[in-house]
Amino acid sequence: MAFISNVGDTAGKDYENSFDFSESGNNLVFVWNNGGSNYSSLYSSGDCAHVVEGKCTDTGGFWLDQPPISYAPIFDSFFHDAPGLVLSQTHARAADYGTDTYVGNSGDGPFEWLIMDDVQNAIPNNQTFDRLRYSFIDHQASYNCVSHPWEGFDITYSITFQYDNETKGYGPFYSENVSNKYQHFPYPSYHEECNVGIQLEYDFNSFESLEMVNWNSGNWNETRFYVKIDNIERTSGLNLYNAELPWAGNEVFTLTSEYSSIDEVAANFFINMGTLVLTVATFALAVASTPYWDPLKNIFKGAV
Repeated sequence: MAFISNVGDTAGKDYENSFDFSESGNNLVFVWNNGGSNYSSLYSSGDCAHVVEGKCTDTGGFWLDQPPISYAPIFDSFFHDAPGLVLSQTHARAADYGTDTYVGNSGDGPFEWLIMDDVQNAIPNNQTFDRLRYSFIDHQASYNCVSHPWEGFDITYSITFQYDNETKGYGPFYSENVSNKYQHFPYPSYHEECNVGIQLEYDFNSFESLEMVNWNSGNWNETRFYVKIDNIERTSGLNLYNAELPWAGNEVFTLTSEYSSIDEVAANFFINMGTLVLTVATFALAVASTPYWDPLKNIFKGAV
């Protein structure tokens, strides 16, 4: 079974960018959960300091048709390894988009973003992929790559797709000691630079990859992505208060999205071959415990 389920790992290609800003689209991303109710009372009331499933809990709420924290993203096409959207951090609304000091923390989770239809429009329709990678980067400040007190986080995360009013979720995924150091060589200087950043990879097995593209008929431009960090903890055991997380605060951060495609024909071939081998092996094991094993073995010996 390990052979069959890991076909995607052998058939996968390098990462490609999921955003194509030359294409028309709504290019909207929403905060769906902004970390829990652990925020400061010093935020002005009625400014949506706490968001749960797209709803402002402190105002009585606006749902998706009147989103509490919607973004008209800035296109960050050159700064990072992949083009990104510059989005507001978790409490930008609560602190009037950075004009007030960030006085509270952003809670312990969950953190979740709804990426609307037609945003990841560089994923071709009918494309099968085995991995998604999201990078969350605080691009507003860079730090010394060696001396800055970088730290690790243990993260549990998941993803849910919504298509034609139906949902399909995958997870939980789990990564240990994920560093908050995002090291790269940005345009135009191409000098080494380190920012606070977290990178998450969703690695699907071959069954899941084929299941997804069959489920939504490969219509990725009509599919919504709910990217969720279910739980995040400092590896050191300290609480998250004042932890350097790219999405936490009252200003902005960059989100990039990438996918790794697989050849659906090749994946199906290996799955079918693996299933055949598994079937033959199961049959052989079943027969081996019966009186028919020796005659069957002799038949194969005679054939050789």
